[in-house]
Amino acid sequence: MDDFSKYVAFKLEGTSSLTSYLTAKEDGLDRFALIRMLREVYGLSLDEAKNVSFKAETGEELEEYQGKHIEDFKKVLDDELGVDDQDHNKS
Repeated sequence: MDDFSKYVAFKLEGTSSLTSYLTAKEDGLDRFALIRMLREVYGLSLDEAKNVSFKAETGEELEEYQGKHIEDFKKVLDDELGVDDQDHNKS
């Protein structure tokens, strides 16, 4: 089990989960330990911890990223399924 006492102290000092994540990453924690630290120290759900991780790695909120790319995702799916724009207009 990892010793997260350093990050518990950060939390008690008011350090954000994002800043603690970045510090822990610099300290050499692997991705799984980083997620565990966020969940244990900050009480985040798995989804919340993954969102912090995504923001730390990309600088973007996960929902914002997905929203910008939803049309691209739909196009790829449509291409794979052989759906064209006319099929969408029928509904």
